[in-house]
Order: sequence, then structure tokens, then C-alpha cells
Amino acid sequence: MKLLIVAKLLENSDGIRTSGYIAFSLSILAYFFYAWQSIVIYLSLIAIFGLCLLQHYLSIRIQFDAELLKLIAITPETTDTEMNLAQQTAVLDRSLLELGLIPVDKTQRSWEIRIQGCMRLFKLHVAVVLCQYIVLISLMIFLLKQ
Repeated sequence: MKLLIVAKLLENSDGIRTSGYIAFSLSILAYFFYAWQSIVIYLSLIAIFGLCLLQHYLSIRIQFDAELLKLIAITPETTDTEMNLAQQTAVLDRSLLELGLIPVDKTQRSWEIRIQGCMRLFKLHVAVVLCQYIVLISLMIFLLKQ
């Protein structure tokens, strides 16, 4: 059940991703109202593009993790659920390793560690979107002072 709960939380990060894109769009729109004559404008432009790329990457990772968690959580249960989860985990690790999506040292982790990693990604995604809004607000304050 815990896997399904985390999967649902990660699946519902679409609003955060959309919010990040809105902050990015508003920041770019604000540049059109300014004459592009300040180094602060160029630095904030670089920051907003970097933050947008980072939040897009995190969004992709979160959606991928959500789908994997959902896949593991909803497979048919057998009489020995722990054994079934261990077998599924081994198959998942082997598949991810063959595709080059995880390094060898990341296999054989417990699900608690994996869930903590998913939650760290989710919190990092929220923090990056907050940084995007901080850059947007800073830009607006800078433009209003001009």
C-alpha cells in the first residue's frame, strides 16, 4: 500500500510542473518589457533557463518513478507477498541495470531507501519551482524599480 501512496503522490506532481512552466513563461515575458540593458537581466535569464531545465528533468524522473512504483504495487499478489516483492525488485533492478538507468551499486536497495529517494526528488522538484518563483519575483521587483 505504501508504494501505491507514494506513486499517487508522485503522479500528482503535474501541477508543480505546470506551475514551473508558468513561472518560466512569466519570467520570459517580463524580459520583453525591459530593454535588455543590465547584467542582472542576463544573469536572471540564465538562472530561469537553468531552473526550467532542471525542473523538467525532475518532472520526467518523478513521473518515471511513479509509473515504476505503480507497476510494482499493483501486480497480482501471491500467497507469499514478501517473496513476490523480492522477485519483482530483482527483475526491476536487472532491467534497469541492462538499460543503463541505474548503476550497479544502486541495485539491491530496500524499498524504504527507494521511497526516501523518490520523496527527495519530489521535494527537490518543489524547491526548484519555488526558486523559479523567487527569480520571477526578484525580476519583477527589479523591473518595477527601473
